[in-house]
Amino acid sequence: MPEEAIDPAEAALPSFVEMLVPDPGKLPELQVLFGFPGRSFDDDLVRLYQSLALDAYVEVRRQDVIHSQRLERVLPEATIMWLPRDARVVHGPPREPAPRDRG
Repeated sequence: MPEEAIDPAEAALPSFVEMLVPDPGKLPELQVLFGFPGRSFDDDLVRLYQSLALDAYVEVRRQDVIHSQRLERVLPEATIMWLPRDARVVHGPPREPAPRDRG
């Protein structure tokens, strides 16, 4: 017996979509960040490293994070964060790459 096609309208929505868009008539104004969460010097902030080298990061207020979700199947510890579009995002200073020996 052939499998029945699933009607996309009846498919279960991901829980984060339901949470972020409770009213489909009113789309949220969000910004989305991707990276690896870490501690900040300020307990009210969360740092999100934006490279695997951990040499660039942003910091956001914990209270501005509407939702965060780890991407365990893609890259362990990688996280996506949803914030209000007008949330302040502070970019940490990128480090200069270490000089390489040429000898």
